[in-house]
Amino acid sequence: MKSNRFIAYFKEKMAHGPEIQTEHRVVFALVLTCGILTAGVGSVALLGWIAGFPMLTSFGSGRIPMAPSTALLFILYGAGVIIHTASPSRRIETLIGYVCASSALLLFVLSSLGIRPEIEHLGMDISGTVNDAVVGHISPLTAFCFLLAGLSFLPLLSASSGRPARTVTAFVAAFLIVLTSFVLLLAYIFGSPLLYGSNVIPPALSTSLAFLSLGVALMLSSGQHIRSQTESSEREGAQAPYVFVLIFVFLASSIVATGYFYYRSYEKHHKVEVGNQLSAVAKLKIDQIVTWRKDHINDISAIAESSAITNTINRFFKNRNAHEIKAETLELLRNLIKYYDYESALLFDPDGKLMLQAGNKTEHDNGHAKEYISEAFRKGRIDFIDIHRDETTKDIHFGLSVPLFSQAAKERRFVGALILRIDPFKFLYPLIQSWPTPSSTGETLLVRREGDQVIFLNELRHIKNTALSLKLPLTQKTLPAAMAALGKKGIIDGLDYRGVPVIAAIAPVPDSPWSIVSKMDNDEIYKDLWKNALLVALVGITLVFSSGMGVAMWWRHQSARFYKERYESAETLCHTMHELKRSNEELRQFAYIASHDLQEPLRMISSYLQLIERRYKDKLDKDADEFIAFAVDGANRLQEMINGLLDYSRIETRGKPFEKTDCESVLQQTFDNMQVAVRESGAVVTHDPLPVVVADKTQLIQVFQNLIANAIKFRSGEIPRIHISARQEKDGFVFSVRDNGIGIEPQFNDRIFTLFRRLHGREYSGMGIGLTICRRIVERHGGKIWVESELGKGAVFYFTIPVKEG
Repeated sequence: MKSNRFIAYFKEKMAHGPEIQTEHRVVFALVLTCGILTAGVGSVALLGWIAGFPMLTSFGSGRIPMAPSTALLFILYGAGVIIHTASPSRRIETLIGYVCASSALLLFVLSSLGIRPEIEHLGMDISGTVNDAVVGHISPLTAFCFLLAGLSFLPLLSASSGRPARTVTAFVAAFLIVLTSFVLLLAYIFGSPLLYGSNVIPPALSTSLAFLSLGVALMLSSGQHIRSQTESSEREGAQAPYVFVLIFVFLASSIVATGYFYYRSYEKHHKVEVGNQLSAVAKLKIDQIVTWRKDHINDISAIAESSAITNTINRFFKNRNAHEIKAETLELLRNLIKYYDYESALLFDPDGKLMLQAGNKTEHDNGHAKEYISEAFRKGRIDFIDIHRDETTKDIHFGLSVPLFSQAAKERRFVGALILRIDPFKFLYPLIQSWPTPSSTGETLLVRREGDQVIFLNELRHIKNTALSLKLPLTQKTLPAAMAALGKKGIIDGLDYRGVPVIAAIAPVPDSPWSIVSKMDNDEIYKDLWKNALLVALVGITLVFSSGMGVAMWWRHQSARFYKERYESAETLCHTMHELKRSNEELRQFAYIASHDLQEPLRMISSYLQLIERRYKDKLDKDADEFIAFAVDGANRLQEMINGLLDYSRIETRGKPFEKTDCESVLQQTFDNMQVAVRESGAVVTHDPLPVVVADKTQLIQVFQNLIANAIKFRSGEIPRIHISARQEKDGFVFSVRDNGIGIEPQFNDRIFTLFRRLHGREYSGMGIGLTICRRIVERHGGKIWVESELGKGAVFYFTIPVKEG
């Protein structure tokens, strides 16, 4: 009767069950087949013991047979899977699950302690050994896999309760069973069964096949529950969990780590990965060097082209004995050292004679100054002086040779040269020596060719005092530094300067005689690979289970997402830096034009207009007086606009470094600056306790000053009342400046932050740049600014300052 009910249920599931789609029916059939196969393998082995056919228990001569206790547990687990899949009965499934799990735990403890109870023989007379292993008793590894099966089977019984953690546990445990059985089967296939000849009883071939079948059945069942929970979450609008991805990444890595038979392919893959990492390190160093060098050249180019600089130096050369001019020129050199981080600055006349020098070290011409100066004059541009050792002081440095030309309109005359020396120990050497990840042997070398030798330019990690001292012949073909000096690029194997085998990435530094060598010792690279495959498999599985699969999975997922985000951020940052550099260059050009080419003629126009106004006022007709007044007002407003634009352009270039700033003191300084305006308007300004943030204090004062000034300017008929407050949120602080002024129509809330956009006519002073400056300052701090207002109901300006480390 029950058999007929089972067949009818099976047909309903397979044929027209409304809740079972095509792929669900396939999974259902596979799970049921695997359950039947598991119970079948156990039944065949048990029948072999009862009937006295050893071949049925071991699937071959000379192999360890499946123990009777193992066969019985396979029958029970197989029956449990069949019942759970085809004809669910919670009471029977739970009973089978707890009996099997508790039996497996007991057998695992006993077998691990070397205790072999006779009850495992199930009353049969069994004795003997195979390859020194006692037959008829369960292997500790087999008992452990049965324990994993219990951890997978029992959570499936409560998976429908909507607890994804249990389903994930079931899936992980099942996958570990599949992984273990797969490794055991591979060992049998390749003729090297695991644990044979050891003190541990090895699992039988039939046991490995049954575990593979049982693990697949449990994996498919738990996978179906995970999918159902995921689809349910998606229907409710929740974000689908990436459980399969997490488990696949974690367990795929475990397979690679424990798979003895994939050792060679993993070794090759690992070597490629290390090569890519070394290439990334070399590229990172090169990009940093190129960017740093380009920034220095751009900064000094702007200075060298400044008429103020060349005029000062010209005056000095014409009046070398004038104390005041000499002091002014010397101060110029000291400022170059101070603001651009040079070691020393030396000023030479066109003949190569040292005229002035400034810096921490008093140095003399080392005999090469004329060569540097003539080369700079010949090229007509700033040129780098390669790393060298000073002949007098024996110090190592490099620098820039800067030709100076007159800015006369008729001719461009060479008036002298600057040599700016840089201490490589302050930036270049630390940059080269740093390593982005923890490593005991990772090292970057900066080398160049000198004749038939390669010279090491930086200090080495393993040998001290080697900069510009260690030279090795180019004939050492296996030396990565020699390969770099000979122009080779890419990933290579070789012997480093210590004679130690290494893998290195070689790349040239553009526009220089330098080459970068990023290398790592083979011992560090391969230390995790030189292990016995059996030890990796056993220890790896044990550690995976004992350390907790959930934590490891999420950790790996976070690592993968972290590196992906880092990669995307790097691309975005690269693009942003390019755009920012271009924008900054345009701003510098604009600021230069505005300050030098527009200010002076505008002052002249304004002065003469004011002179005309004073001299001819009331002497011409009323129209002329009005026209002159319009012209004077226009010139003054244009002057204000230029000054505003200059302030706007200098927010980034002249901003101070961020530091811990007490906003209470910022607001007090703001009040001190605005006390006249506040007193004349009768404004009442209050504030809540304000926090300490990491910011540019001067610019923060400018923001509060602009917002309070606007609240006073755009006041209604009432006494201006302004309140300042701040609240802390997850990512930082939100400041607000509330007033009772005339307010703003909501459609103009964004427009007021646009440059020179005004909502009112001449009845209110200003050029419409104050809020634009506020926005630029807030964005420099990584925050945002906005307004909430209604016409006639006042306004609330908000801006955020993210939390940063001081």
